[in-house]
Amino acid sequence: MKKIFNSWLGGTLFLVVLLVGCDVLKGLPTNTTGGVFSLNGNWRLETSSDNSLTGSVIAVYPVSGEGTLTSIQNNTYCVRANDAMWKSIVSSNGGFSVSNLSNSCGGSLVYRPATITVITNEEVRLSGTTSAGASLIQTWKRIIK
Repeated sequence: MKKIFNSWLGGTLFLVVLLVGCDVLKGLPTNTTGGVFSLNGNWRLETSSDNSLTGSVIAVYPVSGEGTLTSIQNNTYCVRANDAMWKSIVSSNGGFSVSNLSNSCGGSLVYRPATITVITNEEVRLSGTTSAGASLIQTWKRIIK
């Protein structure tokens, strides 16, 4: 009887851990419609409609749901290394919604809503607005090591 109970307990524990793990994975901002896509990793800003921060690099972490600046170029936004460029990343309609850092020159970080569209596994396009309310289109490319 003890052997059957231990077997049942082990199986139940495994099932609980598996289900909890699946829920945690579902909550991570990495899935898109039509397959699995991950924003995790390092991304370089290739083009920006406002010509700001081109060449800058962010690192996206699934646990925090943020993309943090690791290298800054063409810094007209007055941002600093380790500022969160993308906050509150959420999977949405085959892409992602984010709060995009649009300015820090006034002493506080200004975020605007934006969407990220997956172009390929190595390229995404961010659409949002600048802190002045103008349209912002950015192309980010994955840095493959």
